[in-house]
Amino acid sequence: MGLATPYEACEYLVRTHMQPIPQRERVLAAAVNVAAIFFPYMGPIVGLVVAARSPYVKFHAFRALIEQVVATVVIGLLIVASLAYSVYSIRESMADGFDLSKINWVALLVKSLATWILLGVWEAVNVVLSIRDALEALRGDVPSKPKWSERCAIRMAGLVPGEGSLR
Repeated sequence: MGLATPYEACEYLVRTHMQPIPQRERVLAAAVNVAAIFFPYMGPIVGLVVAARSPYVKFHAFRALIEQVVATVVIGLLIVASLAYSVYSIRESMADGFDLSKINWVALLVKSLATWILLGVWEAVNVVLSIRDALEALRGDVPSKPKWSERCAIRMAGLVPGEGSLR
């Protein structure tokens, strides 16, 4: 019995698994999101292991894990782009031979500074989103219009019948 839309999946989730949500489960789900700030992968994985029987905690742990994977991919792409630009600019400046005076050090330092600022901003956004998710978990909110990460978490947690799960 697959559900046609993510909205139907969330309605099914609320109707069958998550009413009412005990305080203990809400606190554990919030703790999983806060732990993801300090321990990006270990927090959600420990949440999956510790509270595997709770659909609510399982949902939040999978969502936190998905968001941490996305954050890691974005950071990796930013670092690769930065390194590629550095190597390219050094290689281009040394086309006529090895001479350190031909390298535009100011441009490389500005690029490095911009990269570090972007990394800091991305991490700050990640922290704010994790805190927001923790507050939602503590309130017991279930998404009525799920984001893509929530749709993936619902399917991965095996909370929708007929969908593939990681049980």
